[in-house]
Amino acid sequence: MSRIEAAWLGAQTTCSDSSTTLSSESLDVNSFQGLFQITGLASTLALTISLILFVFDYCKRPRRENVPTQRRLLHRMVSMVRYFDEKVPSPHVLER
Repeated sequence: MSRIEAAWLGAQTTCSDSSTTLSSESLDVNSFQGLFQITGLASTLALTISLILFVFDYCKRPRRENVPTQRRLLHRMVSMVRYFDEKVPSPHVLER
């Protein structure tokens, strides 16, 4: 093991000069601000694309019943939630 260490690191008998000062900048939350922004943008874009594709898929399906105009928005929202519930598999179902 010492031969490998000597071959890779060399024979160093003296320590480096301790009088030299090393500057080190500590990492904090602001150091990762750009990374957080990129991650947030990518997540928001993926969610937006997913929602747009879902709404287009929902609009392509045939409508089943006529609803009075007073309840049209509520009925459409409930219908969309039911469609989403049918389309997306439940993560709690165990397949055998």
